[in-house]
Formats: sequence, C-alpha cells, structure tokens
Amino acid sequence: MGTVRFSTGRETTGEEIEEASSVILHALYRLRPSAEDARDLEADGEAEVDKVRLTEFTSGLTQPTPTPTPTPTPTPTPTPTPTPTPTPTPTPTPTPTPTPTPTPTPNDEWMVAAGAQGCGCKLSPARLAEILKSLPLSHDKNVLVGSDTSDDAAVYRLTPDIAVVSTLDFFTPVVDDPYTFGQIAAANALSDVYAMGGTPLFALNIVAFPSTRLPMGVLQRILQGAQAKAEEAGVRVVGGHSIDDNEPKFGMAVTGVVHPTKVGVGAGVWFCQSWVVVVVVAGGDWKAYSDRMRGAPQVLRNVGAQVGDDLLLTKPIGTGIITTALKRGLEIEMAAIRTMTTLNDKPLTAIREVGSVHALTDVTGTSPLPLLLLLLLLPPLPQCRFGLLGHLREMAEGSEVDVEVWLDRVPMMRGAFEFAAAGVVPGGTKANLEYLAPVVNWAEGIGTVGKHLLCDAQTSGGLLIAISPDATADLIHRLASLGVECAGHIGRCTERGTGRIHVHKSEQSARSTTHTS
Repeated sequence: MGTVRFSTGRETTGEEIEEASSVILHALYRLRPSAEDARDLEADGEAEVDKVRLTEFTSGLTQPTPTPTPTPTPTPTPTPTPTPTPTPTPTPTPTPTPTPTPTPTPNDEWMVAAGAQGCGCKLSPARLAEILKSLPLSHDKNVLVGSDTSDDAAVYRLTPDIAVVSTLDFFTPVVDDPYTFGQIAAANALSDVYAMGGTPLFALNIVAFPSTRLPMGVLQRILQGAQAKAEEAGVRVVGGHSIDDNEPKFGMAVTGVVHPTKVGVGAGVWFCQSWVVVVVVAGGDWKAYSDRMRGAPQVLRNVGAQVGDDLLLTKPIGTGIITTALKRGLEIEMAAIRTMTTLNDKPLTAIREVGSVHALTDVTGTSPLPLLLLLLLLPPLPQCRFGLLGHLREMAEGSEVDVEVWLDRVPMMRGAFEFAAAGVVPGGTKANLEYLAPVVNWAEGIGTVGKHLLCDAQTSGGLLIAISPDATADLIHRLASLGVECAGHIGRCTERGTGRIHVHKSEQSARSTTHTS
C-alpha cells in the first residue's frame, strides 16, 4: 500500500498541478500493479523492494499523545406531544492531557521549509562572478590547487612531503529524515577530499537551523547522522559553527592530507562556491609526520585525461530527480537513499591500488567555472548546478580532449527514469541542459528524459574517472571486489579537442550515429 500526495502553496501554478496529476497517475500504476505485473516483479526479485514512506519523522523521537475527543450525548428525538424536549445530560470535561515534548514537524513542512534541495540550492556561477570580479586575486607558490581548474577541493603545501586538502560543502535537506540528511551531507563533503586522492582527517560542522520553526530534536538527529558517517570514514568531528536561519542547512568543512608531488603551483587563492582554502598548522613533530607522508598517494586532479582513456562512474545518477519526487510526496526506493549515504572511500582505495588514473572528480554539487572564463569569455549564464555532463565538461575542457558517452552504460537510480518521464525534474537540471547545449551533441533518438538524466543535478554522487584503457578491467574488478557494484564504463576520450561531449545511445551506435546539437 502506498500514499501519494500533492501539496499546493501560494505560488503553485495550474501547469504544476496538471504536471502533478500525471505524476500521481504514474505512481498509482507503480503502487498498484496488476496481478500479471506483480508476478513479473516477484520473478525479477523486486517484490520486496524497500520503500521510503513519506510520513512523519520517526527517528526515535516521541510523538505526542492525541487529546481524546469527548463523545457528545445524543439529543432525544422530540415527540408530537407538547412535552418539552429533555435537556441532554452534559458530558464531563475530560482531564487535560499534559503537553508532550515537541516533536519534528511532518516531512512536508521540513522539505518545504528548505526551498531548493541539496546541491540544487547553490548559487549560480554567473551570480557569483559578479561579486568575485571586484576582489583582488592573491598568489602563493604553495597553493597547489586553487580556482583555475574548478577542482573539488583546495590543496596547500606545508612541507615538501605534506599538503593540506581542504573543502567545505553544505546545503538544504534532500530527504525527509534528519538523521539520513546528516549522513548524506557528511558523505557529500567527504567526497571532495576523496576526489583529490586525499585522506580526510577531521571535520567541522556547519549549521543553519530555524529554531523557532523546528524542534531542536531535529538538529540533534542531523548531527548524530553526520557524526556516524564521519566515524565510518575514520574522521573526527572536532567542532563547528551554527546560526539561526529561516531554513535548515547543514554541511561540513573537511580537512585532509595528501602528498604534494607533481602538482602545479601558482594558482590563485579564492573563496569559490563550495570550497575555501583552510590551512591548519598545529603543534607536533612535523618531521615524523612528513616521514609517514612520503609513501602517501599523490594529488589527483580533474584535469589530465588523455586521448584513448576510458571513462568510469562509480555511482548511479538521478539524485536530483529522486529528491524532487520525495518533496512532491512520492515514494522512492530505499536504494536511492543508500546511494547518497555511501562514502567514496572504497573507489579511492581501488584507484590507488590499480593506478593508471589520469583524471578524477566527484559528480556532486556545483563546481565553479574557471574564473577567467566566467569574467571574460562567457555571456551571462543560467543558474547551473552541473550534473554528470557538467563535471565531464570540466574534465574534458581542462584536459583539452573531446569525449563520447554511451547512454545505455550510465548507471541510473531505479525510479529516476520513470519520474523523469512523468515530468518530475528539478529546475536546476533543466538549467544544466540549457547551459550545456553549446558543447553537447546528442545522437538522434535521444529524448528529453535521457537528456535530463545526464544533466541531473547530483548530491553525494560518485567518482568520475579517466583511466588508461589497459587498466579499465582491473579497476572494475577491484571495485566490484570492494562492494562497488554500480561502477559503469560509460564512455571514452576520443580525440584532442576543446571539451565537446558526444552522447550516443550505446557504444555500438557511436560508430554510425548522426548527432544533433
């Protein structure tokens, strides 16, 4: 049995209501399959799929006991005689129920209070550029990774053998359970350090919370979820900062270490989008620590892909569409939640062991475009939150290669295609598609649904890897042995170029497909 609900608000349009009706009908067919469909699902082993029920928060928090409604005494039926109607016996006033401890509001209020979800709430590069262009750049030879290539985190060299990797990321809720939201936010922030080839050490919480609108128990569960995920990664949460705000936001600033060898120097230090340089110098025996770091992995960048490299993706896409469905009151499969709470540490372990990786980035959030492009070359941009093709565009352009993607090889979350087909697509995803139009060639026959999926704004996504083709099979095998089952070989770097992306239905059709812009 399932529940489908569409909530209207002051700004709800007729078009949105019409779109929601289509979504509800589609969900109804999914929730009430025919007998034949049920047999097919059972045969496929899908009959027992866990669902996320969109009810109230039940994460161990006390629910209020409802006050009993007094039963009124029925009024006797008057008779034809002039005898007066008897006066009903008054019902005794029930004893007042003690006021319960405040509980979290239902999921619809929690999600609506947040506005745009997850990485879809971030500021667009165009708007940010208007502010940043008036600020002077700062140069430091020890800044190994700055804003020049829109990388996932900043890297600052402390000694010849030690570099600090630092990132921060926070956003509004993407799910209706606060504990799970904390886990997703922590996994998302940690991912940027993994994407640089670094080892995360400690984290600071970033909290904005509407204390007058939501019970503090909600914040407690967010912090508990984040800490549990950080401990899973071997990361210590050592403090943080909080403010009172009109909508809930949460994230982390994460600091890690990496060996600085073979990293370009001279990039400008810049406060950009989802990261900021943070250097922490503490007391201790730096020489001893330096000795330990000499065998550490080197920094991996989102540039450096070579012609002929294969492209691999370690998580399915579709989180933007899935979380939009969640906010609209539709049921989603638990597998989607598990994907967003999964760390990217195991893929990094496999990458370190196999080697031959030339470029690496995580498909999550919004990465700032190169500053000079923003300020000097590009016209005003729509509000873009990237996605698989957005991050691939950065990698390809920075590496000066053109790439091809095979749609049938891209792993996707179950339910994402159906929701997209029903029109459950966030605005950020549509903006991504518009923004990327000049650099993407779509093969004939690829419809709007496929385009939206590849441009879908992601939260806590997987790693996008450019690897030498002779190491692809070894890496996929090692990923599988570590439990990363969704890794997909999704395309390749085809030739030297300017970062153009050619999307095909399949690898086979790539050899004979006509493209459209």
